[in-house]
Amino acid sequence: MALEGAVKLEAGLDIVKDRIRGAPIGMFIADALAMPAHWYYERPNIFKRFGPDGVTAYLPAESPHWESMVDGMTYRGSIDILHDKRRFYNREGEVSGADSHGNRLIDPPDKRTHYHDGLQAGQNTHTMASVKVLLDSITERGGYDAEGFIDRWIDFHTTPGRNTDTYLEIYVRRFFENLSEGRPKMQCAEDQKNRWSIGSHTGVVFCVIPFLFTLMQGLERTADGRLQLPPAALSRALEVALSHQRLTHVSVNVTSAFTALAPLLVDLLSAPDGLGPDEYRKMLQKNAKAFHLPRITGAELMDRYREANGPFNIPTDEMWKLHTDLKDEPFDLSDTLLASHSPESFIGDIVTSACYTEHGLPAVLFMAAKNAGDGHFADAVLCNVNVGGDSTGRGAILGAVMGAMVGFERIPGWLKDGLDDGKGLIECIADVVEIAAKGLA
Repeated sequence: MALEGAVKLEAGLDIVKDRIRGAPIGMFIADALAMPAHWYYERPNIFKRFGPDGVTAYLPAESPHWESMVDGMTYRGSIDILHDKRRFYNREGEVSGADSHGNRLIDPPDKRTHYHDGLQAGQNTHTMASVKVLLDSITERGGYDAEGFIDRWIDFHTTPGRNTDTYLEIYVRRFFENLSEGRPKMQCAEDQKNRWSIGSHTGVVFCVIPFLFTLMQGLERTADGRLQLPPAALSRALEVALSHQRLTHVSVNVTSAFTALAPLLVDLLSAPDGLGPDEYRKMLQKNAKAFHLPRITGAELMDRYREANGPFNIPTDEMWKLHTDLKDEPFDLSDTLLASHSPESFIGDIVTSACYTEHGLPAVLFMAAKNAGDGHFADAVLCNVNVGGDSTGRGAILGAVMGAMVGFERIPGWLKDGLDDGKGLIECIADVVEIAAKGLA
């Protein structure tokens, strides 16, 4: 993100604060909306479960989840992070079917546990609960502190009752397995080279708050009172975000994905007030050129997974290539592409709805472009839910983009009010923004 000069913000401080507040609350909203339908890859199952319109409101997670592979997930660490969820892990049983990835699943569909079993309407998954841990760390310490976050995050997992979600992603389980083996806490993140799914949306989600917080800290006033972002401040914000990412995800895919996303966030924060859908769409199209689509389409990737009876059976070198081999030409988010594809055809045929950043970030830009401008926040995040797949992680990134686009105040009230402890979240986010902005009058 090298710049020749400072970025001159065309918005005043109050508008910038509103947009920075909009991004995290957008993340919490999109995650909570998607939670009940998370990891339904077969779209007909979403409408079979939730009705002909799919998900249209906050809903609880209900078991069975016909496509779930929670039962039988493994955790081998000596540090207890499972607590009352231990019964779902390290189970053995006869294979009773396969999912859309070709993975062999135990238990019949009507006996499979929901990934987020027990979460109620408006509650967040483990991913955004971890983001809340970071926000609380910032408010407690008066700023970002990497070790302070890790200490809080470890305590969040090791204290019974703190984490209420059922499913812990592989990066969490590998972190605590490494910690159990005596590795230093700041070096426990698993590497994508060892497990391809470390390159997931969650790593990008974790970058957003450190980036925006440090970005806000780096703003300064010009002689005429306008806000500007010096090149060094932008570089510092990216450095902090990517260092934070590496606490939990060592992944070239995550690093490259957030590095490409960061300029869009800067453009959204610095834009003049009152832009219309066409102007935001052009902004998204310009920033899309920082991304490159995978050489293998989403449909082809799923075919390969099923052919191998699941991704675990694909050789390591081939998996690395499947997820890192990108097209030479930049992603062209053209008007023609937007007109010729629905979200359902783009996400599924061209990119997969799975958790991989090289597919998910183009999907985020596509849905944002389809729903650009004020008045379309709810349309965007609900669209994300009903296209299926990793809708919580991908949704949190989309929520950050759309929240920064429309700002906190223009996000529909029912979406903010429907969050579990929405009032507390909103106050916490506001406190973090004020801490970051304390150097600006």
